[in-house]
Amino acid sequence: METPAAENGTSIDLSCVEMESRKATWTGAAPVMLPGLSVSFRSRVPSIGNLKRISLGEGCLWAVRSSPVAVEYHASGVATSESDYIALLMQVEGSALVSHGLSQSHLREGDICIIDEHMDFGIKSLEICGLAVLKFPRTPILTRLPHLKKHIASVLTQAHPGSAILGDMIVSLVKSAHQVPEERRANLLTAIAQILSASLARGETQKTGSEWRVTSALNFIDLNFLSPELRAETVADAQGISRRRLDQILIKTTGTSITGHVWKRRLDHASADLLDPQYSEKTITEVAFDNGFQDSGHFSRAFKARFGRSPAQWRFKPS
Repeated sequence: METPAAENGTSIDLSCVEMESRKATWTGAAPVMLPGLSVSFRSRVPSIGNLKRISLGEGCLWAVRSSPVAVEYHASGVATSESDYIALLMQVEGSALVSHGLSQSHLREGDICIIDEHMDFGIKSLEICGLAVLKFPRTPILTRLPHLKKHIASVLTQAHPGSAILGDMIVSLVKSAHQVPEERRANLLTAIAQILSASLARGETQKTGSEWRVTSALNFIDLNFLSPELRAETVADAQGISRRRLDQILIKTTGTSITGHVWKRRLDHASADLLDPQYSEKTITEVAFDNGFQDSGHFSRAFKARFGRSPAQWRFKPS
């Protein structure tokens, strides 16, 4: 991987890379984005990988699309020009589990997590994942927004005031920032900082107990859905309220019950396993049990209802 290519705004596209070189190319791209960053894949050969960098004054924007992947970053403990940033990590496509410091959150499309590159973090996605990473130089942004520091590792969901505007601007930057003369792009970063400041200030006064409850319950499901012992009552107990009350909150907020969320996560994970060549030797029953199901017949019916095809029709078939 040649660093100058990444520095000049350019792109990596694995569809243009020979199959046997794709993993090394994508693995080599990680430390170009951020020294200390490493990636590993669920499949032996990543089929999808696109990376683009756009400079924005003293900051930058990375647009990433990847096959299912696990990312780990270990901060060196010594501030460098490469790690002296605070970033907005936006989930543009798919979903991902993000751990940062002592926090762990599940990002869905449109969600934005605030990352401090002085701290370790990890990202795990079980499906095709699209991210936009907008990086602000750390000292200037904290001088301008001193209250930002207490929001590190927090997630701005689409229900958060201002986050939709913030997200729309980040997506627009990915599509169009390269058309703006480079000497004017710093103004774009300043505009995003202003919207971020307004979003955080409004969010502090408008957060509701229900929003936090929903986030906490969905995070608990994401961490435990592979366990066959996970029940709706277990999720509610972890939140300290009754199942009936938590169902009411989730259905009102997301349109789906506790059990519906558990089943969706299990089915989505099982669908990824069935497409993964490394699991091609497993029986459908084994895949079902690995994903928390205890009845393969029930699994097959639920799978077909969700995806329109049976597990056997869906799964990867070696050529």
